[in-house]
Amino acid sequence: MLHAVLLHALFIGMPSWDAFTYHVPPAVELIQHGSLGLDSYWVFPFQGLVPCTELVNVPLLALLGLPGLLITGPLIVFPLCVIGVSKLGRKLTGSVHGGNLAGLAYAAIPLINQQPYAGYVDYIVSAGLAYLVYGLLELRDAERPWRAAIRIVIAMAIVTLTKSSGLYVAGALCAPILVALWRDHVPRRLLAIMLAAIAIGALPSLTIQILRTIHYGSPIYPFQLSILGIKIGPGLPAREMFRQSGLADETWFEMGRNFVAGWVWPPGRPYSFYDSRSLGGGWVMLVAAGLLPTFLRSASRFEKILVVSCVVVSVFARDFWYPRWSFTLTVAICAMIGRALPELARAERGRWRFWVAGGVLALHFLRPAYDLSQLQKPGGIGPRIDVIGSPWFQTGPGVLEPIEDLHARLVIVEYTQDGFLLPLYGRHLTNEVLFTIPRSQLGPRCDALRFVVARDPTALFVDELDLTRSCDRQCAIPTAWGSCRAWQLFPPR
Repeated sequence: MLHAVLLHALFIGMPSWDAFTYHVPPAVELIQHGSLGLDSYWVFPFQGLVPCTELVNVPLLALLGLPGLLITGPLIVFPLCVIGVSKLGRKLTGSVHGGNLAGLAYAAIPLINQQPYAGYVDYIVSAGLAYLVYGLLELRDAERPWRAAIRIVIAMAIVTLTKSSGLYVAGALCAPILVALWRDHVPRRLLAIMLAAIAIGALPSLTIQILRTIHYGSPIYPFQLSILGIKIGPGLPAREMFRQSGLADETWFEMGRNFVAGWVWPPGRPYSFYDSRSLGGGWVMLVAAGLLPTFLRSASRFEKILVVSCVVVSVFARDFWYPRWSFTLTVAICAMIGRALPELARAERGRWRFWVAGGVLALHFLRPAYDLSQLQKPGGIGPRIDVIGSPWFQTGPGVLEPIEDLHARLVIVEYTQDGFLLPLYGRHLTNEVLFTIPRSQLGPRCDALRFVVARDPTALFVDELDLTRSCDRQCAIPTAWGSCRAWQLFPPR
């Protein structure tokens, strides 16, 4: 992990999309102004957004600026996620080796699609679900069940607050698990404590979703809730969200084709593997499939129920085709590999299969080294930012240059390129974004902008659509390639 962080810090930078638009900017706003600034920008995902897990970036962002992003995710949050999955693997198999190999299988998936380095939070959900199952099993065996229930509360809160869909996915996964525990004659008192802990952990997210429903009409606004084909409330439909993520049509055939592209082999060349659509799950699924006979021979009844439940939930949630969203499917893969690989390691014959499978998993950790070889190629790896200002940073396609730290006070005119807000703050977060002026409110002869300048003469205007070209202006922050990052309007003569 340390070598991967160094490669990103010194040569690759931080590659992302969502982190530049809406995952990280609210944390920066919280540091600068004590509020999330969600009403200041015309960015679609900000509507109804309640950032929770994303705010884990706040301490190191406040201390180090943008370089803190390459520490918080890869070196703090991600290792904790690996530990959570490893605990489940150890609990299921009764073996430290089973736990370690389950953690290795989990780590390979976010590493191949770069989530820890890119500011994404989806990988936390899978780890949270694994820790939730671990908490249920620990409570089953605990002498002090109420103390053990704290794990369930924490895991449920993490899962449901990280993603709005986590509330439904966790609920769907817990149902068959609780039934399996009941059939294993777990006392009703313990089952009641499990249900209470699940409910308490889900309460914050449930409250947020109730308030969203009252205010917007949909519990997961700005997205439309769809359960088993039933659409609830307004918002962006699942069909459109899937289309933006690479699914041509909401059919099982297209989902199957995208499943192959995400888990088996990328759809075309060059093989940049940038996002989840292009081998975003690596070959971890193929490893699990190859270990299926060993898993079926050695797994307990509960493990088989867990894996089947995870697969069924993934199919009904229709997230199996997109590795970054395949929360329960990832848990199933880790449980299978954590059980099967130690069995192969102990086998007298065919031990070579252990080394082949383990080698394939370890290969995923070389993803940053592969990226380093692709930076100068036409597709490149991007968009990406040099977050530490490294003298060895490799330029190439998709590079975004942060605005210099000038303590600038910026006003966005209409929008920024692709909604990328993070580069505006500067590497050390000294620049402020005051608000956004939509095109419809510019006024004739730049009257509205003249009023802004009269109120705040230091304000500079980010105008990537060149809507202020008819105003009296001069470039305040020029770029090395001859364009202008921000304009001063109505400068004194």
